[in-house]
Amino acid sequence: MYLLEESLDLWSAVLSETPNPPSREILALFPSIFPIFEIGSDVVRQALEVTESYILLAPREFLDENVRFRLFDIFNTLLNPDVTPRIGLVPHLAELLIRTGESASEENSENVYGAIAKSMLSTGFMETLLSALYGAYQSRQTTGPNRKQATIYGVAETDHLSVIARLALASPRNCISAVTSATSNSSEEQTFTWILSEWFAHFDNIGDVNKKKLHTMALTHLLTVNGPSSPAPTYLLNNLQSYLTIWTDLITDLSEGPEVNPTDARHGDYLVFDPSEAQGEKYHESETPETTRRRTWSASDAIHKINLRQYVGQHLQALVQVCGGADRFRDEWLVNVDREVVNGFGQLGIM
Repeated sequence: MYLLEESLDLWSAVLSETPNPPSREILALFPSIFPIFEIGSDVVRQALEVTESYILLAPREFLDENVRFRLFDIFNTLLNPDVTPRIGLVPHLAELLIRTGESASEENSENVYGAIAKSMLSTGFMETLLSALYGAYQSRQTTGPNRKQATIYGVAETDHLSVIARLALASPRNCISAVTSATSNSSEEQTFTWILSEWFAHFDNIGDVNKKKLHTMALTHLLTVNGPSSPAPTYLLNNLQSYLTIWTDLITDLSEGPEVNPTDARHGDYLVFDPSEAQGEKYHESETPETTRRRTWSASDAIHKINLRQYVGQHLQALVQVCGGADRFRDEWLVNVDREVVNGFGQLGIM
């Protein structure tokens, strides 16, 4: 116990210098992290950082159901307003666990994300996450002396929503199913009506443009939840004005970044990285393997690979067609949107 803090420092340093692929001995050490979480001491943050290093080092190992379940069970305990100093790291690690599904084959990806969502549900993590978000929603709906106090706000709320966003971006159907199952007393429509209301209302409070793009892509991808042949649910289409607003604002912001060649895939979205960034090569000889892994992991994120302008255009065109064509879409849905908002989006020249 007296050497625990130093031992974790050493463990972290070893992981930082471990090249890919890791040895069996390094991987065999990981289960030793679980008793440390049970201690509930000041070294929990270090244990979370070691866990992060392992996910970056060997993401496929975390597709194991038992390992994933134990981690989400721990995250559920730590996702508590009483542990504010760690609250940002726990949702971040939950995002990383969701992203481990990217290592699965395309044919099996829906099953993998379904299993990840099941772990989030069965451990109570999803319910805890949504409970905090519902508290934020209730706080926003009340004023004066009767206003309800939220347990999360600002960056903490962004972090909570980012977990939902990451799952929605990976698999809209699994996201909606998991969220609905975690709120068993409400219907899918009732649940997502308040979630979307709070999500869009919180948008202006997202200070990190990377997070803002993640949330925008996730909300956009949710529009495909019913597949390529059926329109999105009404509770999503009822937020069309909010959709057009965030699309206009963020696409405009991303277009004002560093100048790139108009023929480049990054044109109009300065968050898109050059493909060479994701090759996993060192910037300089003294760089640790973990630093290289972190940069590669970041560069392989969808927010740095996909041009938002093109992404929104493709999704919107598909939505218009599945809703019966441009005229019908205009008469049934755009008619409910303020003309200024429609004109502002139209100036982007996406459609």
